[in-house]
Amino acid sequence: MAELPDLGRHCALQICGRLDYTPHLCKQCEQFFCGDHRLSHGCATTSNIWDGTSKLTKKLNIPDTAQSVVCEVEKPKKILTDAERQRMEKIETMKCKSSTKGHDIQQADIRFLHVEATGNAQGKFVLVDKKWTVSRCVDTTIRHFALVNTGSDAWAKKYQLYKDGQREPLSPSEEIGKLIDFNKNNVSYVQLKLDQ
Repeated sequence: MAELPDLGRHCALQICGRLDYTPHLCKQCEQFFCGDHRLSHGCATTSNIWDGTSKLTKKLNIPDTAQSVVCEVEKPKKILTDAERQRMEKIETMKCKSSTKGHDIQQADIRFLHVEATGNAQGKFVLVDKKWTVSRCVDTTIRHFALVNTGSDAWAKKYQLYKDGQREPLSPSEEIGKLIDFNKNNVSYVQLKLDQ
C-alpha cells in the first residue's frame, strides 16, 4: 500500500476513521464517509434516506406514484461451511484490527465479538479485550453501531449482550472472557438487544 498513498479516504466520523477505498461524499456537510456511516453520521442529509428512486426515473418521466412504491426484500443468509466461516472470520478480524486505531489491548487478550444488533440486518465484528466487563463491551458495541446509549438514564431501556441462543443477558459486571467461549479465531457470536 506504500505505492498508493493517495488511494481512499478515512471516514470523517471520529469514532470510525476507517480507510475506505470507495468513500461516499456527503453533499450536505461535504465530508467523506465509509459505507457504514454514509447514511448515519448525524448530518441533516442523513435523515433523508434514499427512497429507492434515481435520477433516471425522473428523466424517463415516470409518475411520482410509481416512484413511491419501494419493495424491501430481505436477502437470505448464505449458510457457510466451516472452512468458509473460518476464512470469513479471519478476513473480518483483520479488517477490524486495521480499522481500530490506538487500542491499548495486549495481543494475547484481543477477542472479537460478532454482534447482531436489533434492527441491523448484518452483524459486525467488534474488537474487545477478554478482560473487559460486559458493560464496557456493550458501550464499545453501541459506539461501533452508532446507536444512542441510554445507559445513564435510569428509566430508559438499556442495551444488553446475549450469547447466541440464550434468553438471559450476560451479567454486566463480569469479564467477557469468563462468560463466553471464543473459537480458534478468537471470535464469539452474540446479540445486542434492548432489555424487555
